[in-house]
Amino acid sequence: MMKKLRGARRSFVVWFNGILLAAFPMFQSAHDYLPELQQYLPSDVYKWVGLSVVVVNIILRFKTDKPLEEK
Repeated sequence: MMKKLRGARRSFVVWFNGILLAAFPMFQSAHDYLPELQQYLPSDVYKWVGLSVVVVNIILRFKTDKPLEEK
């Protein structure tokens, strides 16, 4: 388990998902507190953000060629 955790800091997938996890609350704040943006953002913005996350995760998974223990 410790080998996996050490290798995780060199994983693009882990970094990408960690950054999204930290940034996700800002999406809601921007949508709620900036009414000027609401006219430009589609009402289903979260659906598209979620779809983008899935697509990027799939791309990064294909890029990955080693398990975390070997990173």
